[in-house]
Amino acid sequence: MKKALLAAASAFACVPGLAAIISGLGAPPNAGVWFGGIATSMGVLTILLIMLRSADLSRVPTRTVTRWSIILLGVGVVAFVAYTLLFDWCVVSHPAYGAVVYPLWTTGDLAKLVTQAGGRWNALDRYGTAGIDAAIQKSSSIIWAFTIGSFIVCYSTLIVCLTAAFALPAARLDKRSDRKVGRKRKR
Repeated sequence: MKKALLAAASAFACVPGLAAIISGLGAPPNAGVWFGGIATSMGVLTILLIMLRSADLSRVPTRTVTRWSIILLGVGVVAFVAYTLLFDWCVVSHPAYGAVVYPLWTTGDLAKLVTQAGGRWNALDRYGTAGIDAAIQKSSSIIWAFTIGSFIVCYSTLIVCLTAAFALPAARLDKRSDRKVGRKRKR
């Protein structure tokens, strides 16, 4: 059981980040390598930290670890929904121009372009990637940093929560309890 839980935790820790590095899957355009690197390192670090504390976790009641895992799965689902909404709002794809990442909210010239065109996709259609990128460059760097930070926080939270949800029960199982699967333990 411990090996299966660690395998699932390892998959959640590494696969999404490696997919982002290799193909850009799930990452904002042109950000797959560093985005995937951050996500993978966060997942692996989560497993390492939990395994370092496995002796302490073996003393935590099973009910508590189960509750933590369920809560972490719930937080992971919320992070996935938040990331999906964020991605849908900020990343606009066009068949001729490709994809552009807009800031969470537009200001200055970018806001004028989006308003005049009637929306983000229409602005990309009318002004092209170069026009939108130039307007984004003139926008507030704080808003841009907040947008990229939001992407990283949502994605990393998803990876860390799903990894920890499987690594915690694995760390909780000690060698004796792993062999005694099916037997009731005395409290």
